[in-house]
Amino acid sequence: MKRMVGRMLFGLGLCLAVALSHAEESQVQADLSEGQVQPVQIAPEADQVLKKAAELVKTSASSFSYTSVGTVNIKSKSTQKDSSTKTEVFAEKPNKVVVKVAQGARSVECYSDGTHVTMFVPSLNAYLVREAPSSLEKVVLEYLSSFGSVVDDARFGFFYMMDDPYQALIRGATAIEYKGVENLEGVDCHKIRFGRKPYPIEAWFQTGDQPFLIKIAPDTAQLEKMLSARMPDIEVDIRVQYSGWKINPPVEPGTFAFVVPEGAEKKESFAEMMRPKDPRDLIGKAAPDFSTAMLDGSQFKLADHKGKNIVIIDFWATWCGPCVYGLPVLNEVANAYKDKGVVFIAVNQGDSPETIKQFQEKKSLVLPVGLDQAASIGSRYYVGGIPQTVLVDKEGKVATVHVGLPVDLKGMLSQELDTLLAGGTLPNEPVQPPKPPQPAEGATNGGAQESAPPR
Repeated sequence: MKRMVGRMLFGLGLCLAVALSHAEESQVQADLSEGQVQPVQIAPEADQVLKKAAELVKTSASSFSYTSVGTVNIKSKSTQKDSSTKTEVFAEKPNKVVVKVAQGARSVECYSDGTHVTMFVPSLNAYLVREAPSSLEKVVLEYLSSFGSVVDDARFGFFYMMDDPYQALIRGATAIEYKGVENLEGVDCHKIRFGRKPYPIEAWFQTGDQPFLIKIAPDTAQLEKMLSARMPDIEVDIRVQYSGWKINPPVEPGTFAFVVPEGAEKKESFAEMMRPKDPRDLIGKAAPDFSTAMLDGSQFKLADHKGKNIVIIDFWATWCGPCVYGLPVLNEVANAYKDKGVVFIAVNQGDSPETIKQFQEKKSLVLPVGLDQAASIGSRYYVGGIPQTVLVDKEGKVATVHVGLPVDLKGMLSQELDTLLAGGTLPNEPVQPPKPPQPAEGATNGGAQESAPPR
């Protein structure tokens, strides 16, 4: 169960494991659940801080809560990826906990009420129920250990839930150094460096009687070196910052209970929960409503076009070859039909505004780009591969969906628009002309790519 849950959550993108191999991640899990090898060297000052931090919850707290915000910024000449994950934790010994991980369409919630554990995926409106483990440590190891295996794993973000928090902190380290006191946004902190594989991690603990964990970050220089074979000019910044620590906060009735949202489906397995939905199932149904900020600073609301316009929605990203080939064609067709009541929006999946602007300048493209960095709009349209093009008719219903790059995009789209403008309906699978156009240099013609950047 633990391994399956970990893989499924990893598939959601909740892990920040940018460079860990599967073997390294498996070793992390083994280290957490098996015996501890003492570090080769641990500085006395660091040892004192870690023991005090561990003792804070091991003997003094029956409950605790905190909030963490993890950020990942990856930048190179060709791309820029920025993501943020907010995690809220409220725990009560021996085995009650609520963990809410907010990451747009990749959000996940875990509830253990002492009897049952419920895992809920808001974007799918689906949940899974299992018998609750007997301790917070077992809840972490079986359900939460994949929530951030680079900087926010059980030995750090969740070490307070371990049976032995001190051992959880030092487990896997080859050396632990004390780097002195630093001030982080007005808070004096002990800085401690953990020598670990595949790269070191630094942590900051608040000074004083309550040495709460304030920040952790991997050694990005080492991480950049690991990734430089694929991206020589890469710059990486990864950090998790903690706030709102409370020891023995009052526990209100129902704190750990999962309330089933309206329309949520109970699943029997994670495999069933995570099974991709077919976007073509949307055909003939009301198009999922959305509003989004545009790259030019304006706002787009799909509901504003109901009863007025046909809307072309294209889900794309700057790194997707078929998307890059298809966008100019979509834009050309949309411009040709704009006086007939056709509106086009290119909903970008995950790129930063700066990356999109650089892409447009490089390609000399002027597009009506909608921003969907968290892929929350994409999840409503079951986007699993891009490009995905959706036609919404004037009644606000999905007329057709294309996943991947059609053979004759211009001819097919023009024919479909003519049919809709004449009041007709479209088949689910349009007939493709026999000969494809020649793709531009460097572009890829054909099937869809997964709607996440290549690793």
